Amino acid sequence: MKKVFLDSSALLAAVGSKSGASARILAHCRRKIIEGYISKYVLIELKRNLEKKFDEKHKQRFHGLLLKSNILVIEDVHHDLRIKYQDVISAKDTPILATAHFLKVDYLITHNTKDFMKQVVYERVFPTEIITPSKFVHIIEKRLAG
Repeated sequence: MKKVFLDSSALLAAVGSKSGASARILAHCRRKIIEGYISKYVLIELKRNLEKKFDEKHKQRFHGLLLKSNILVIEDVHHDLRIKYQDVISAKDTPILATAHFLKVDYLITHNTKDFMKQVVYERVFPTEIITPSKFVHIIEKRLAG
């Protein structure tokens, strides 16, 4: 089973669209086709962004999605482990990158292509692949169909 770490941008997209790639990833997690992870840092970031961007109906949808999706919420890696990523990504993203790499997930799924999808970042977390939700869905659903 493939292991994925979702950042807040991927989860927020699932709140906004019931049929988009991010929502389909959560459905695959719910069916235990893939194993999904987020960290407490991502959860805090999610709650902050939900308050800013969504109404009460969407907030409730998010909580329902999270509960049903079988996503595991894990502790963030210690600050000492995050330091080795500070030279390749912004300080706000180091907890996400470090935790995903520490977990040895197959994929880090994000919409943040500007910060995460740089060659130096790819090299630092190899063999973890950094990918957008739509590209991941294409890969996983192609495997399921074949």
